[in-house]
Amino acid sequence: MTKLKQKSPWARLFLAVAIGVVVTPLPPARADASPLPQKIEDNFNHTYLRPDTRAKWWIINWGEQNGQQVHVEDFCGPSSCYQLVSEHNDSYANLVLQPGNTAGYFVNVDVAEEHTGYPAEIVNAWQPVPGKPVVLETTVRWSETYSIDATGGALGSNGVWLWNSPYDNASYEPLPPMNAIGFNYCQANTFGGFLDGLKFNVVYNTYPITVVNAPPWLDMQQWNTFKFVWSVNPDGATESVDIYINGGYFASMLIPFRLGKLSTEIWQDNEHFVLEEDGGAHIDYRALTQQQRFMVSYFSLRHLDGSGGIETIR
Repeated sequence: MTKLKQKSPWARLFLAVAIGVVVTPLPPARADASPLPQKIEDNFNHTYLRPDTRAKWWIINWGEQNGQQVHVEDFCGPSSCYQLVSEHNDSYANLVLQPGNTAGYFVNVDVAEEHTGYPAEIVNAWQPVPGKPVVLETTVRWSETYSIDATGGALGSNGVWLWNSPYDNASYEPLPPMNAIGFNYCQANTFGGFLDGLKFNVVYNTYPITVVNAPPWLDMQQWNTFKFVWSVNPDGATESVDIYINGGYFASMLIPFRLGKLSTEIWQDNEHFVLEEDGGAHIDYRALTQQQRFMVSYFSLRHLDGSGGIETIR
């Protein structure tokens, strides 16, 4: 059992669920007059480290070194790596957790649009405006021990989210409100089995208000393309997310609030949320016995052009 004091998207979400957070609306998020952010697109042919101006991401690895929890802004940490791999004339980002890490210490590969843990630097530029939904599209796959229902033995969690990057490396309390949309994998027996496997989620004020299971036919060892279309509804007070898998419509998620401005978070970690028999909960940081890989070959984030014509969602 370890302290609930880490920066993975799941750690604080799990704690909120365990203690019974009441979902109350935050102050309404309003669209402002700021220019729309520039499209982000990455085929992962090259990766640069911040503060290089060519860099698209902050790459941060957490792990244990000499009995201390550390994080390094580099391609590799003590037990994890961000690698670029070329395969069959294509390239992809390989987020790797290595076996042999020390249990009880947080291990994470973090690939983030914002500088995770430094709130004074956070911008969170993305939100839908009327006529201009936000569209996230990414192509991903997982190594052999990952399965839709988490029965394959892979540990920890990983995924791709848009979130509000709320954490501060200098202080972990009080609990910051977290908003997010996206998909994630969690290992078996996460939150009593409720969050096992591959899910699509909407998180509001640190609470999962919508959880949709991935389809059972999805092969996680093959490349799959997920697309999220995040829109403002006509009432101006609520939002929705339409999900597409490999070009076909899959599901929609209603958001009964405005989420506010968000940014990209891609991660791979060793966290496991354990629900206890007496109703308590804790986070375990697992020791891996085999290498685990989460791979991303394409990512784009943009606003649809709402002026005149209709852009086809495919």
